[in-house]
Amino acid sequence: MLRATDANAINTTAWIAFLTALSVALTLGFACAAPLAAFGAYAALRMTRGWALALVGAVWAANQVVGFAFLSFPMTAECTAWGLALGASGLLACEAARLMQARGMVVSFVAAFAAYEGFLFACTAVTGADMTAYQPLEMGRVFLINAIAFAGLVVVAKLVERRDGAIGTIAARHA
Repeated sequence: MLRATDANAINTTAWIAFLTALSVALTLGFACAAPLAAFGAYAALRMTRGWALALVGAVWAANQVVGFAFLSFPMTAECTAWGLALGASGLLACEAARLMQARGMVVSFVAAFAAYEGFLFACTAVTGADMTAYQPLEMGRVFLINAIAFAGLVVVAKLVERRDGAIGTIAARHA
């Protein structure tokens, strides 16, 4: 017999798989601007810490697989290091959002974005890499991509909750 905790784990795993698949579509569309900050903020606000970090890790891994397999990311030590920095940055974004959770959804998202980009900025500065990506127009574009992705994730979650709630109500009436 399936216990409630088992069912929750199955549902959460399925939800992570769905969101990871969604992230693949976003990666194909935005390549170097995959919205890891958005996924980190969403995960921190909607999941337990362990599941949230698992989602961010899965989204990051999917981004890397798509990048190397389909988007011609170069197989170099530098590219691998930046990939690892993106993963760490996504996890930091998740934790920053969690720390700001009590201050509301928007503050959590902004904290996630600031942590994500702040860490990448620091890595860029330390390595002496090109800082062009941090010009205001480019940062605005990346922020907008993440903000739209975050809003979309919240809307999709609400729609699924409504559907599941409606199905549960109908099932209870007919039990």
